[in-house]
Amino acid sequence: MKKNITKIIFFVLALIALGIIVWFFKNLIIDIIKYAKSNDHEAIKELIAEQGAFSYLSIILVEAIQMIVVVIPAEFIQLAAGISFHPLIAACLCLTGVFIGATTIYFLVNVLKIDQSSLSNNSKRIDELALKKSNLSIQALMYLLFFMPIIPFGAICYFGSSKKISYRRYILTCCTGALPAIVTSIFLGKGMVTLTALGIPLYAIILIVIAVMIILFTSLMLLVKHKYFDGSIGSPNSNLYPVLLKIFSFIVRTKANPRFEKDKLTNIDGPVVYISNHASFFDMYYACNFIYPKRAAIVGNRYYLRGRLASQITKSIGIIPKKLFSADLETIKMTLKSVKEGHSIVLFPEGRLSLDGSNYNIVSGTGALLKKLNVPVVIANINGAYLTNPKWRKKRMRGNVLVETRAILLPDQLETMSAKEVDTFINENIKINDFEFARTNGYRYKEKNKAKGLENVLFVCPHCKKEYTLEIDNNTIRCTNCDHQFTINDQYSFDENKLAIKDINHFYNIIKEYQKEQLNADYCLETRVKVKKIDLSKKNNDKQGYGTCYLTTEKIGFVGFVDGKEVEFEVPMKVLKALAFSCGEEFEFYYNNELYYFYPEDGRVCAQYAMIVDILNEKEL
Repeated sequence: MKKNITKIIFFVLALIALGIIVWFFKNLIIDIIKYAKSNDHEAIKELIAEQGAFSYLSIILVEAIQMIVVVIPAEFIQLAAGISFHPLIAACLCLTGVFIGATTIYFLVNVLKIDQSSLSNNSKRIDELALKKSNLSIQALMYLLFFMPIIPFGAICYFGSSKKISYRRYILTCCTGALPAIVTSIFLGKGMVTLTALGIPLYAIILIVIAVMIILFTSLMLLVKHKYFDGSIGSPNSNLYPVLLKIFSFIVRTKANPRFEKDKLTNIDGPVVYISNHASFFDMYYACNFIYPKRAAIVGNRYYLRGRLASQITKSIGIIPKKLFSADLETIKMTLKSVKEGHSIVLFPEGRLSLDGSNYNIVSGTGALLKKLNVPVVIANINGAYLTNPKWRKKRMRGNVLVETRAILLPDQLETMSAKEVDTFINENIKINDFEFARTNGYRYKEKNKAKGLENVLFVCPHCKKEYTLEIDNNTIRCTNCDHQFTINDQYSFDENKLAIKDINHFYNIIKEYQKEQLNADYCLETRVKVKKIDLSKKNNDKQGYGTCYLTTEKIGFVGFVDGKEVEFEVPMKVLKALAFSCGEEFEFYYNNELYYFYPEDGRVCAQYAMIVDILNEKEL
């Protein structure tokens, strides 16, 4: 009961602080920026004077409250102070707020005996860091924490006030430790005013300030963590792991509203293998956040991990590189090693992003690997991610995402199943249809241009059966040959139409049936292409070329020139289990352990190549 009352009080305080921030921006910041454009400094002074003492008091109040309730970022009010006042005055106001907030926290913890762990999600993280640096004094540890911007001032104060430290040392540490971040934010605010006076658009200034803050604070935090809290570099235990998770969380939540149903995971101990469908680029974030605080080594496409920065990050957090749809013994060895060291694994066995809002069959051999690993397997579904970030659409959309457990296979269950039975079980349990998910839950997607990019996926008109005649206009798909139209509504389904096609998944399957009818012993799809032979260790060593790609029911091949040399090769269809591609741009496959990217003259053919390979492999199943 006491905890609930405390939370209600803190919630009210947070609302008050947010109200003051809104008032501050409405009555001061907007007009200050307007006057700054015309260099009217006298008008700025008069504006501040008109607001009276409350404009000064508001800085102090919000700075203090944000420390007590923890959840409000301090940077908002510090930037506002830097915009509105002389840097020295702004710093004094913010420091006064820190003094009041820190003193209040000390009183709450030491007199009222408030349990700070119930108020701050950061308490566990701070305790873990404190355990690693147990040789440091509380003051020294607090100073280090103040240099890690991802941890709020208030959380550090709650931690310090709960330890055996005098109030005098505690308050001195809080005020001096917070000062560098306060000064940085104030000068960023002052920089915004200066850039405004130079005529730079406001949206550009905001982007610049955000970029500078991210680079500055992240660099500082990584430096401090690496020097003082160096974890297991080269594994998911690296201190970089939660930092990247936070960064991705910020990016993802600007559009998606994810919900994680973790209740079935509470009784699983030790390392696990997390498996799910692969609907969007951000699935790695959804998967890692779903099993957190367990950490996992992610199995990812080797191609995207070859740059210098990507390679360093890969090694730092233990990502396991994999060649798509090609035998890769190194991946298996690294996976076995990672599990043996006690790390969980995140695996997307489809090997590619969903094209039509449903799932592909998994790569054969997954079951055999899982039996060899002999750890619990968590099979989950990521629902709705496709609709917020489909493979064929460059811009993301707002939407809801649900990550839920579908099944759990324990080691004793794996022992009783054959590898093929495990594969079948996984295929059954990763099934999704995001369009059904949206309709069932009544979700709405009101953005314009929901159909933009579909011309690179839906390459046949289902009405007249002509290829490459579909064009996009906002939410409408129209055939230039028969003028038949399909309009996507707010539930991401099609409006009523003569062919009764429900959604993109239905549309895609109709095209698939058409393509099956075209395949016979004499079928051959030829395309003029530019080609790139990829060096998986260095981007600058890629070799360029040109020629012709062809696809039959038996093989895929290339004839042409690479790096000035004549080249010809074929890959049998029984070896090529699937074809990875980027919509409207390229398709790719390995030959003799070398990766080739092919860029057709008409990028729309990429989806057709991939579909034919899928159809031929389904026949083998």
